Amino acid sequence: TMALGIGVNAGIFTTVNGLLFRDFSAPDAHELVTVRQAIEGVPGRNSRLGGFTTAEYRNLSGQTTTLSGIFGQSDPTRTTLGGESPREIIGTIVTCEYFDVLRQPPAVGRALRAEDCELGASPVVVFTHELWVAAFESDPGIVGRVIELNRQLVTVVGVAQEGTHANFGIYRTQYFAPISAQPLLLPNEDNLSNDNLGWLALIGRRTASIEEGRSGLEVFAARVDAEQAGRTTTMNV
Repeated sequence: TMALGIGVNAGIFTTVNGLLFRDFSAPDAHELVTVRQAIEGVPGRNSRLGGFTTAEYRNLSGQTTTLSGIFGQSDPTRTTLGGESPREIIGTIVTCEYFDVLRQPPAVGRALRAEDCELGASPVVVFTHELWVAAFESDPGIVGRVIELNRQLVTVVGVAQEGTHANFGIYRTQYFAPISAQPLLLPNEDNLSNDNLGWLALIGRRTASIEEGRSGLEVFAARVDAEQAGRTTTMNV
């Protein structure tokens, strides 16, 4: 990975080709970029691998003009899938633009919708194709089925296309849950409202050149810094 020393408040887009999506295969994958940031001058700020808080994700997704769409995703989440033979599976908590930005609509059922990510929404999940086959024998009636994740009832609304998953090193996602499910799946964490926890990795689909993307992020970072005294934001790989 090449680091470009373009200074404080500069933005760097990088093509998603590393550990995050090791064998990623979305349509026009060359348009997909990841955004990282480092923040100084904010007491108590904790950023996971240059991640974004929920508020920062919403702010950026609502103001960027060089991305046609952007989504956030969490670190891999270990979960117990209940039933006659409980098993441990790996999931990813994502914002509800996930499948739209990737241009990978589910093979069965539907994708996540904006209302699924609203606080208080009924808990839903989209399975990967692999989990559907391995744990449910490709059950054609899977959509609408209520399952148990971490002893919580969740409704299956879709099954992703084969090959749709996020890789985190040795971990491969087996389901996608909306961010509204974070308190349910991670009951000991308060990621949604914690303005000091950068828990979301952001990936977007660019509509402009890499250089134009950097300029746009530079302007965005400067605006954010101006709104919070003492904050210095650097976007980097």
